[in-house]
Amino acid sequence: MASLFSGVLATIITIPLLGFLLFFIALRSLVEKKRRAFQYSVDMTTFFLIFSVNYLGQVIFNVSFVSYILIFILLIAIIFLFLQWKVNEEVNFSKVVKGVWRCNFLFFLVFHLGLTIYGLSIRIWEL
Repeated sequence: MASLFSGVLATIITIPLLGFLLFFIALRSLVEKKRRAFQYSVDMTTFFLIFSVNYLGQVIFNVSFVSYILIFILLIAIIFLFLQWKVNEEVNFSKVVKGVWRCNFLFFLVFHLGLTIYGLSIRIWEL
């Protein structure tokens, strides 16, 4: 059972878009609104995208990106806090956290796809 769980977890971290699809299919049957299932799937997949980008960075460049990722997430949070403060003059932290998390989904999806394409092209070039 533990090896099955670790295999599924490793697959979702390696291929987070497959994880997104699996989460969406599972949540679509549990949640009545398709949009809410999509949002929950995005929220869950963001976690795996962050790990995936770090893993791809370690495999391709032999460097851990954990500190860079944390700084990047912190900068996104600061930008969101500043923008919400400027627009509303009052900060709603739940909206900031949700916005930062979903914005990170977009950024890390792009990073993941870019690193995947770069890594594949480097490996093909080495053949």
